[in-house]
Amino acid sequence: MTPEEKAAYLVTQSTAAFIELMSMLAANHERRSHGYADAFGETEIRALIGKYDLNYGTVGAFLIRH
Repeated sequence: MTPEEKAAYLVTQSTAAFIELMSMLAANHERRSHGYADAFGETEIRALIGKYDLNYGTVGAFLIRH
């Protein structure tokens, strides 16, 4: 991959994770407004890091490799 392709990959992965995070938070907000418990907890939200392979080690290694 070229440096530009690597950057594009990381941007798309982080954007996808952000979109999913916002939908999870919106679902929680909606449920709270109706008096229900959250649909998504910290465990599910933190799992997005692994799902989209955005942990510190992976991202750092991806950017440093030539």
